[in-house]
Amino acid sequence: MPDIKIGTAPILGTTLGEENTFGALQGRTPAGPLTYGRITTDDCEGKIRTYVGEGQLTNDELKTFGTRAVAHVPRLQDLMRHICLGGFEHHAVVNGSRTAAVLEEAWGHYLGWDVYHHQTAER
Repeated sequence: MPDIKIGTAPILGTTLGEENTFGALQGRTPAGPLTYGRITTDDCEGKIRTYVGEGQLTNDELKTFGTRAVAHVPRLQDLMRHICLGGFEHHAVVNGSRTAAVLEEAWGHYLGWDVYHHQTAER
């Protein structure tokens, strides 16, 4: 992030007091490739579940605070349906790369986790 700063986290500050939240990154994520994913535990089933996919970070205007970005994710509604119905938490990891296939292979084949790879085209 070319304009990165370290500051406070205003939303978390509403509970803890903003002066107690120093250390949050602030800045605009530049446009480029995007890989996103999430790892969660399914305690009732005793297994680890994941999702992974790719998209594109854009330069669309975004007036907000914190670490921010605008992403284009093909078939976003299908992904959101999978996330919500699967009980995944709302935060995900993002990286400026195209590495979803590598993560799918590592998580699924080598670690034996359940993997949903969100594809950009209809299956």
